Amino acid sequence: MSIKLTFHQITDAFDSGSLARGKSLFRDGKATNYRATLKTQEPDYRQLLLEAQVIGSRGQLYHTDITILEDEDSAHIRSECTCPVYINCKHAVAVIFQYLQDQSRAETHEQFDSWWQSLNAVNALPMQREEWFSFQLFLGEEGCYTPSFTRSNQITMLRHHYTPKGKLAKPKPYRAETFINRIDRGVMPAEYHAIAELMRLCAEHYWAPTNIRFQGPSGFLLAKMMIEKGEAYFQNQSEPLVWDSEPFALELRYLSNSNQKAKLTVTIPKQHFLVLCEPPILIDSHQHRAQAVNSPVSTQTLEQLLKMPFAKPEQLGQLMERIEQEQMRLPQTSKSVSLPDIPGLETQEIHATPIPYLEMVDPLPNPIFHCVFQYDDIYLNPESRQAIIQERLQGKKIIVHRDLTAEDTALKQLTPWLSALTPEQLDPPTQATLFQLKAGNTDTAQGLENFIALQQALPELKAQGWILAGFDQHQVDVIEVEDIQVHSATHTDWFELSFNMRIGTQLVPMAPILENLLKNYQSSEDIPDQVHIINDDQTVLQLTKAQVAPLFDSLIQLYQRQPLTDKMRLEPFDAHLVAGLADAPLQWIGARDSLALAQKLKDFKGVTSIDVPKGLKATLRPYQQFGLDWLNFLHQHGFNGILADDMGLGKTLQTLSWCLTLKEKGDLKQPILLVVPTSLIGNWKREAQQFTPDLNILTLHDQIDSANLNTLKQRILS
Repeated sequence: MSIKLTFHQITDAFDSGSLARGKSLFRDGKATNYRATLKTQEPDYRQLLLEAQVIGSRGQLYHTDITILEDEDSAHIRSECTCPVYINCKHAVAVIFQYLQDQSRAETHEQFDSWWQSLNAVNALPMQREEWFSFQLFLGEEGCYTPSFTRSNQITMLRHHYTPKGKLAKPKPYRAETFINRIDRGVMPAEYHAIAELMRLCAEHYWAPTNIRFQGPSGFLLAKMMIEKGEAYFQNQSEPLVWDSEPFALELRYLSNSNQKAKLTVTIPKQHFLVLCEPPILIDSHQHRAQAVNSPVSTQTLEQLLKMPFAKPEQLGQLMERIEQEQMRLPQTSKSVSLPDIPGLETQEIHATPIPYLEMVDPLPNPIFHCVFQYDDIYLNPESRQAIIQERLQGKKIIVHRDLTAEDTALKQLTPWLSALTPEQLDPPTQATLFQLKAGNTDTAQGLENFIALQQALPELKAQGWILAGFDQHQVDVIEVEDIQVHSATHTDWFELSFNMRIGTQLVPMAPILENLLKNYQSSEDIPDQVHIINDDQTVLQLTKAQVAPLFDSLIQLYQRQPLTDKMRLEPFDAHLVAGLADAPLQWIGARDSLALAQKLKDFKGVTSIDVPKGLKATLRPYQQFGLDWLNFLHQHGFNGILADDMGLGKTLQTLSWCLTLKEKGDLKQPILLVVPTSLIGNWKREAQQFTPDLNILTLHDQIDSANLNTLKQRILS
């Protein structure tokens, strides 16, 4: 019935002086005849009245009344006193501090009292229960196990209670539905709460819990909890069942008949009852004991085995194979129970040397290889590292004792060429052990070299005991290139080159192969001694490094400028790039002008100076002499060129000097055509007459018609 005050709420109601003096009065015990009354108590509003008499600093006795109002947000303090200050005085502060001290002491007592009550409740022994229940299990059930198809209720309940006079009443039947619904009504004894919840889970219909059956994991927990509570009885026996923590190992055995057939039966001891929950429970009706069952099969399969007809040995083999597959998904405790051998099908144990088996399952350019090991007629995946493997072959049980050391030795023989695919690389995922080429697909030069190396190693692998499959369909034929031909032609101001291989009687263009090399290698030093290239017909061409390295070095710079084609255009100023082909083991067919020019450029040391023509009627300045030398260099190498300089520095004189040089050397076999602006025709004629009078100058300015064309030709050639 108290109201808790905070320090901030007190300081908000009083000034600092009143707080200091009031605290002194409280410490001196001046607040007397103190009384607290809670006037109003509602969920969101409370009013507390404090009344006291306070002895003032001069011994006067003042009557102080304080009202504390508390709402949802805060607490508010109002005070009145008979002292001269009247409101919010130091006497009120003394009363409030006295209130806080009393509340602190009261809370301490309340906490101890509460703890003391809890302690007594824990240690108190129950006198007697007002009501309790007993459970009769499988009342009216016939046979030795609980069939799943029945819709009967497997729990019969009795309610026990005391009369108002303290006498034990006669037990009365109690409906399971009523028992479970007590949870929702909040009147279920705590000790039965978990049992009721499990009964609801085991009911045929969750919303109308009538037929309760011990099925699945919930049924196991329900039966175990009832039995451990000591209130569960098997059928109408008078002694309750006791739970045995030691599980029962359920055995399976074969029962044969006169027709050479057999069936797998479940061994249930006499006076025992099998509950088909998960895991099953075996009830000993004679010893009144129940225990969990370690079964080698699931509960669903176990129920079917209880109804199994006789079958042939091969049919039994199919059954055992299914059971063994099921066991892989069951808990480890289920696998601890061994399975019997099938009558007429003896178990075979294999102790053999593994035979490695490698099959190429996907073609080029992305070949995939499958590897297994053969033990007699059993093929095992090397990914599994189990030393002993059990298999079924036509129903017969096969136990394979693997030689993992021999398997590892065989797998190491593949490492130079193959690498195992990881699970992330498999789409869709598979349990098979698959390999790929270490260097990648055969679209690349490295991948192709990798595959050919593997292909060449197949005879050795076969000699070491490997069984190989799928390689014949994907065998690649390696054809050696006998020689390489270079076909060359010279045009007016460029060269034409084409590269071909001679394979038998055929000539095959090399442009695609050369382009492949230029894409896959950075320099000729990276090229292996033997180069393999897939041809259009999926044959593999084999060339030597000596054959392709000169072409690679010559063409690598040209390839950066233009794509390779069957006929390549070579500009004269690029002729030096093919200089290395002169000494290469190539057959050169056609004009060798490009090679000659390449040799000149290879030997080039600089532009050489020539003599001024004798007929020149002028003295050339040094830069004009260099221009004459430059024109001579262009002529010797078959280059086109530009003579560029500022106006008035003698470009016309340099050109006329070069024309006169050609004439004096006898190299001027044809007329020279000078195309100049009309405004400069007079200047050219004037300088030719002045500096090179030995040159014959013919000016073509007027329109030329067919009538005087022949006369013009004679004048040009004269």
